[in-house]
Order: sequence, then C-alpha cells, then structure tokens
Amino acid sequence: MSRFLALLVVLLLSITLVGCLGSGSSSSEGSNSPSATSISVTPQNSAVTVGKTLQFSAQATLSDGSNKDVSSTGTWTTSDTSIATVNSSGVVTAVKMGVVLVGVSSGQAKAATILNITSKKFSQSSLSGTYAFDLTSESNHPRFEAGSIKADGAGNFSGIEDINSSSGVQKAVPLSGTYTVMADGRGSLTLNTTGASARTFHFVLSANSGSAGDNDAQLIQFDKAGTAVGEIQKQNTSSFNNSSLANHTYVFRAGGLDATQSPISRIGEFALDGTGTALTSGQQDENDNDTINSGAGATNSVAIASGTVGAVDSSTGRATLTLTVGSKAADFAAYVISANKLEIIGVDAAPMLLGEAEMQVSPLPASATAGGYTMVTEIGGMRGQYWMMGEFTLDSVGNITGLVQYQDGSTTPFGELLPNSISLSASGRGNLTEFTTAAQATRAFTVYMVSGTRMYVQQTNDAHAATGVADLQQPGQDGFGVATLNNSFAFVAADTSDGNLAIVGQVVADGAGHFTGVLDVSQPQPGNPSQITVSTVALGANYQAPGSIGMTLGTVNTSGAGVQNFVLCLVSSSKARFLGLSPIDLNGTLRVQ
Repeated sequence: MSRFLALLVVLLLSITLVGCLGSGSSSSEGSNSPSATSISVTPQNSAVTVGKTLQFSAQATLSDGSNKDVSSTGTWTTSDTSIATVNSSGVVTAVKMGVVLVGVSSGQAKAATILNITSKKFSQSSLSGTYAFDLTSESNHPRFEAGSIKADGAGNFSGIEDINSSSGVQKAVPLSGTYTVMADGRGSLTLNTTGASARTFHFVLSANSGSAGDNDAQLIQFDKAGTAVGEIQKQNTSSFNNSSLANHTYVFRAGGLDATQSPISRIGEFALDGTGTALTSGQQDENDNDTINSGAGATNSVAIASGTVGAVDSSTGRATLTLTVGSKAADFAAYVISANKLEIIGVDAAPMLLGEAEMQVSPLPASATAGGYTMVTEIGGMRGQYWMMGEFTLDSVGNITGLVQYQDGSTTPFGELLPNSISLSASGRGNLTEFTTAAQATRAFTVYMVSGTRMYVQQTNDAHAATGVADLQQPGQDGFGVATLNNSFAFVAADTSDGNLAIVGQVVADGAGHFTGVLDVSQPQPGNPSQITVSTVALGANYQAPGSIGMTLGTVNTSGAGVQNFVLCLVSSSKARFLGLSPIDLNGTLRVQ
C-alpha cells in the first residue's frame, strides 16, 4: 500500500524554449542602415494576472554600436496564443493560466523571455508588516542567520539579524533592503547587512492564513555568490512581550555543526513561568556525531537545570534565551513569530545552531493520533541536507503498521519488518523504533510531541544527527487522489550539501495530473562546481495518484535542462513534502498560495 505520488519534473532553460517561437516577419531595414545584432527584452521572466495586460519593451544593439528602441518596430510573438497574445507594440494580454515565451525579432536578431499567466494578484503590498526570517548557507561555507524585518508594503524593509558562521558570531546586526513582488507571488529582494556585501534573493509567497495580504515566503540566494535557502514568516506583533510566552511549554529543535564541523542536533522542551522570563522545567536530547547525551545514551533525557528569557523587543520580537543543561549554558537569540512559535539561533561560537520552538498543546493527548504520518529528517537538522523522507502508519495503540521511506543515497524505498512502535511519556517525550527492510536495520528516534498530530523527531543511532518533523496526514493516507492537488503552490527545494542546488518558484496543479510553473534555479556551473549560475526556467510536470512506489528515474543535466523524478508525500491538499531521487537529492515543500 503506497501513499506516494510520483512527480516527473522537466526543467527547460529559456534558451531551449526559444526554438518554439514562430520567427514571424522581421521589419524592413534599408541596405545602408545599421542592423540589429542583439536584442534585450524587459521585463524579464515576469508574471501577469489573467485578463490583465503587460507592456514589454525591446532595446536593440546595432551593428554600428548604437542602441535603438525597437518596441514598436520589431515583430512580437507568443509561443501559445491560447494562453497570451501580443500586439505590434509589445502589449501582452493574458488569456488563461499557463507559461509562454514572449519573443521579439528585428532583422536577424531575436530574443525571448518567460511570462507566467496566473490567477493570483500579488503586489508589493502582499509583503507588508513584520517578518521573522532564517537562512542556511551551503555546507562548504556554513552560515546560519535569523532575524526580523519590517516591510513597508512599497518595496523597502529594515530590521536586524543574528549570524553564526565559520567567521564568528554577530548579534543584532542592523540590515535594510528593497524588494519587488510580481503577480504570481514570485519576487526579488536585496539584503544589505551592515558590514557585509549586498546579497540578492528570489522568493515566492505562500498563504499564512485566510486573510488577504497575510503571507509567508520561501527564498533562495540568487546572485551567483553562493547558495542559501530560507523562510520568511509573518510575525504577530501583539505577541512581542514576555507575557505572551508565560505559562507555556515549548518543544524545540536546533541543529547545525559542532566545533569540529560535524553534525550536531538538540531536541527537547522547556516550560516558562508566569512572567515568561524564567524556565520552571525542561529536558533535552543531543546527538553530537553519534555521541548521545554526552555519552549517557538515549534512554533518558538530560534535565535543563535552569534558563532565562530576556525582555522581548517590542519592535522586532527578539529576545535572548539561555538554557542551562547540566552545568553548561547554551545561549540563543529567539525571534517571536507568535505565542505559538519561536525562531531560535545559537549565539555561542560553537556549536553553530539554528532551529525553532513550538508551543506544546495543553493538555497534551496521552498518545499520538492513529493514522499516516509524513516524516522528513535532515542531517544535523540543517535545511537542504536531506537524510530521510517517507511515511509511517500508527494504529490506536502506538504500533507502526505500515512504513515506506527513502534515505539519502538510495533511490529504492525501504519498508518495515515487525515489530515497530512508538511509546510516549506524560511529558510528550518518547521513543520511535523502526525495524526496516534496508539491510534489516533498526532506526531509533527520540520524539517530542507538539500536539497529538505533530512531533519533532531525532535519530539517535546514526552519526548524521538527523532531526525533523512528522505530521499526521489530512484527510488521511488513503484519502488522496489526483484531484487533491488543484491549486497554486509556492515551490522550494534545496540540496545545500553535495548538490549545492536551490530552486524556488510558483507551480500550478490542475487536479488532473499536470503541473506548470516558473522556477528560479541557483546551481553549480558545469565543470566548475566552485562557481554558481542562476537561471529562470519553465516547468512542465505530470503527477499520478498513489500506486506502485517503483519509479523509472530520469536524469538531471546540471546545466539546468533535464528531467528529475520526485516522490511527493502529501500532508494535506495545501501542503506536501517532496524528495528528488537521483542524482541530486533535493528536498523541499509545496505550500498553497
């Protein structure tokens, strides 16, 4: 019984798609007139809402070295007039949803750009208010960042961030920047951190709630200077006070690299007093490159002896957080997203840590809800460093009755060998054991329940120190079909380790087995992995309902054009986790816009 959807993704470079354009008829030029040798088209890789128009312009470089505007004299075309049409002056009219190329020619010179026709109506004002963000950079240049920005809804933002990198720790560093948002929710932002070079990121918006303008975003670095992936989350400024945290228990996980640059992860929970400034109790489990709880093993957690939360800043939601485990204190900066969630970053030189904390439901159910759970873990809990993805099924008494998962380095899923189970204590801490068909190996996890349907997990018998999240599927593992995916989604995927690849964009599922979309890709340059190239590509994909888990794997051309197969594991009709199988083990999410 499989609960996977197979997703075949075809990434096509815009230069490949140029061949789909009709050449049209070029404008006449006198035999003695300089001819066009090249053309640039603006806007590049843009979007427009169905029923709206968008003006394009074309600038030609002539054979005598001069420039000429050929917007009204060139020949304009679109690759599919049923999706969008263009008049002789370069005005495109959006007819229906889809992706087309808008092309222009003058003499022998031609150029084209991607245009996404969308049902969405995002604008600058769609990114307005205060947001927490996090960033994880490639493993060759480890760097973790977390902070808060305030966007004015008109393309400008300012804020602060904390940085923990191989170059050291920086606390509460001022930053500023600008951003643009297109109709489909894709956008670009320039981040200016004090004392550092400006960086460019591309992002895509996703719905944070049902309210208009309340959006989160997924983002990747897009400036050829490096690879990074992260998230922007709307903050509830009414929670920017310690009283919003008072008398709550938070489950947390943080991961990264220890002093020797080996994977390390921590997972646990802590309870705050009535002032929201001091811990009343807590416990933690640590996997430091397969050394569990400083050698004590995974049987029992280590008590958090004490801890404090500093005053929450009323503008940024930032507070200091100190957790004393045994006799050793660990210092963090915490950014309040809401009373229910915190973004945390370690501000000690070692280990380098980035993570999150979520309010535990009270009263906590005595057991995990029966059903199918999607589970994703990443090496050291670091975004983009996939270790395991798949599903397990729980019955009403905590037995695992079904299991299908993939692990890093393998294109073949493994299943279960009985017995497998999960057991929980009153605090929500527990143990999850999987005895699998992968070399008949046991995989052991410590879990902390956030609620009866969501848990943080940490593998305790492996040096990769993987941590992640498991979520109950809704409406259920056998309730999904092709029609389940029928919406516009924010797409983000990354491999920040050996693949050093990041992708972000918007995709549309039609409910009948087809994806279309536009993706921004940051990846190593072929033959020179130390260099990064960036490109915008069109996506065409087919997906199928749950069936055989055996996949016919495609290949990936590292120049950016090719085919990659994904396994897609649904959490609900509005969210899915996915995994690229070969040769680049991307992992990421789909989130409804």
